[in-house]
Amino acid sequence: MAVLKKQPAKVSLLLLFSLLPIPAAADLLSLAQTDTRLIAEGRVSGQNNPGTVLLETGVALHPALIAPQDLTPLLPGLRGRTVRAYGTSPPDRHGRLPVQIILSAAPERWWQAETVGAGLARVWTNDPPDAALTALLAQEDEARRHNRGHWSRPDWQPVCADTPDALHTGAFALIQGTIRRASLRQGTLWLDFGADWRTDTSATLPAPVLKALPKDRRQPAFWTGKTVEIRGWVQGGPRLDLTAAGQIRLLPAEMPPCRGQPLKN
Repeated sequence: MAVLKKQPAKVSLLLLFSLLPIPAAADLLSLAQTDTRLIAEGRVSGQNNPGTVLLETGVALHPALIAPQDLTPLLPGLRGRTVRAYGTSPPDRHGRLPVQIILSAAPERWWQAETVGAGLARVWTNDPPDAALTALLAQEDEARRHNRGHWSRPDWQPVCADTPDALHTGAFALIQGTIRRASLRQGTLWLDFGADWRTDTSATLPAPVLKALPKDRRQPAFWTGKTVEIRGWVQGGPRLDLTAAGQIRLLPAEMPPCRGQPLKN
């Protein structure tokens, strides 16, 4: 099948919270297909394991850019629907194709954008930022701002980095805070949100993630004093070990680093 002829999207490696306009529906469809190719289409017959839907042709699809714990309970809703799947990545070790799902019934919709925009799922990526991630984060921000879906739940709210006791090992979390100290240790960038790295919240960016960043952002001096949002699974410490540049983004300095309540209109 032919590769779609689209210009590569220019996306900053770090996404500013205040610069994420909500694309129109037609633009969302275009963004879902940017720099990808049509790799499968057909009717969804069911699931064969968590995080995967099967087409009647036997092709296994893994909807990309959705946090896995949010994705699994949503997939039964795709059964019986006719979809087109766009992607670039080869199958993962489970034989699944990571894809963007387009619902073929008129009007066509990008399933991930519809789901995130309704507040039913959070965004997750193991890749560098791209146009699709930027668009989905805009949908997530809008859903959070209007308390849609699960964003009305306290456990979905971003956690303040300066409240490490609120972070629980093994839980998926969005963490917001200002970096007090940054340092390089054996090729890994450590971001510390408190005075004592042994007990306060921290994050790590290993060498492969650093190499994906612009050169000036590989240095500790860039990060000190920056207010950021990070996302991932909490490790002991507490700590987030980031595996991709798309798991951290800059927040405006004037924005409160965390919120105890959902964003209001």
